[in-house]
Amino acid sequence: WAGTRQPGKAGTAATLVNVATSWAGFASSGHRYRYGVIDIATTTAATTKVEVVNQVRLHDEYLLGIAEMSSSWPAAALQAQVLASRTYALARYGSGTARALCACHVDDGGGPYYDQVFAGWVKESGASGTLWRAAVTSTLTNSTTALAILSGGKPITAYYFAASGGATQNSQDVWVSSLAYAKSIDDHWSLDPSVPWSTWLPRLRTQAAVALAFGLADVVRIDLSSRTVAGGVSTATAWSSSGASASIRGETLRSRLSLPSTWVWRAVETASADAATSAVRASQASTSTSTLILLAPIDSPALIAVASNLSVQKGWPLLLTSSAGLPAVTSAELVRRKATRVYIVGTPSEIPDAVLTEVSNIVGIVSRYSGANDTEMSVNIAANVLARPVGTPVMVASASDPVSATLAGAAAAASGRALVLVPGAAVAVASASVTAFLAAALPSQTYVVGPTSSIADTVLSAMTTGVRVVGSDVPGTSMGVLATLGQIPPGHVILATETGTTSGMLAAPGVPVMVVGTSLSAIATTWLQGGVNSLTVGADVSLAVVTAARRA
Repeated sequence: WAGTRQPGKAGTAATLVNVATSWAGFASSGHRYRYGVIDIATTTAATTKVEVVNQVRLHDEYLLGIAEMSSSWPAAALQAQVLASRTYALARYGSGTARALCACHVDDGGGPYYDQVFAGWVKESGASGTLWRAAVTSTLTNSTTALAILSGGKPITAYYFAASGGATQNSQDVWVSSLAYAKSIDDHWSLDPSVPWSTWLPRLRTQAAVALAFGLADVVRIDLSSRTVAGGVSTATAWSSSGASASIRGETLRSRLSLPSTWVWRAVETASADAATSAVRASQASTSTSTLILLAPIDSPALIAVASNLSVQKGWPLLLTSSAGLPAVTSAELVRRKATRVYIVGTPSEIPDAVLTEVSNIVGIVSRYSGANDTEMSVNIAANVLARPVGTPVMVASASDPVSATLAGAAAAASGRALVLVPGAAVAVASASVTAFLAAALPSQTYVVGPTSSIADTVLSAMTTGVRVVGSDVPGTSMGVLATLGQIPPGHVILATETGTTSGMLAAPGVPVMVVGTSLSAIATTWLQGGVNSLTVGADVSLAVVTAARRA
């Protein structure tokens, strides 16, 4: 419907806009109407359905009933909402005659077109309604004219939203046409935690639902790295187990999987750079209620790897200490957990008896695992404490190669394997205790992690099922270790630099580690696309790498 009416001043006229509401909405106490004319009739599209249409002046009466924003918000925000709502309605009015499904130009937001929420007199007469009326009035230039947003002399289609995700999208990235007034701009205000849609929780979708979205039999890998200027998914590509692939637009992916937006990427949490603090935070985040605690030396990454593996498989929290004394954060966590027993994973030179005394003043019982050195201690723990079933694969690393030990330890924890340390590269044999352990454990595979500079070929050759896992660099070695876990990646992985592997592992116990450099390699990208949905990121990983990993 389109027409004119006398707005109260002789000789002036204002455009009317029809607003349709459902009969239920019209009958409810939450909908009252003061202005204009009410029509109740069936529509040509649905002759058995009654539509209630309120004919009101667009430039003021209609705006007074818009309930898209709380009336208590700042005046500038209210005025911006008025301008957007008026312009949106003008664009709808200017597009042609009233729409058949509702006999209206705009509906009340409840369907069938889901335009703008129109509550009528309830908005103006409700809480802070005078502020909303003031915002509407402030945008009027006279009794028949008001401010609107134009492009090329015409009202724009003023789409608005609760939150943008940090930036608006180019119109052509969402629909097809490139609109001069709909370009991507920064909107970091939408990321403020006070904004309800600043984040949205992960949506779980079944394999069948994802396969159907891409038109494939199944999906084993999804590439989401094709992004719009703003950062939303532009094109998503998926592969099936048979090698078939399919690509769909980001908006199609959002629609078919019923997602709030195309802002789809891996969740991320940042690890603390301080190892002792990382261990305490992991303990506090753990669901374990165990009062049995492991204590490892902060200066021995290899033993931390052994202790971390034990911690995950036994469900005992792991804390760290220095040789000079018990850190305050560690001491506080022992008290908080009401620890009843602490197991020391470290030799007297790594954790002196003086530290044991400090611990015993807090905890009733303190025990040290036996072992003259790190190798002997790792074997004792693997054989007598973990006691994995015969045939379980074993991870092997050098006691003098902290990065390889951390990679091996994280993989062992993630897969339920034992971890043993062998002496440094200067030693040509694994040691009698390691050999005896392997002979008794009969592992189906012995993964020896690290280059010949850390574990000699003679050590490897003495292992019946031994296979060296090493790459051209540390990131390459980490990918080799991840490959030992099987074809299906875990849902969570740690991103760390070569110098930050230990802190990364401590921040997320039981999660495998991917070492990265200044960029994300193609093989790492492909591996992430196979099913990794969340990341723990070391404090020293560059933002560029984190962004690439989240968006891969």
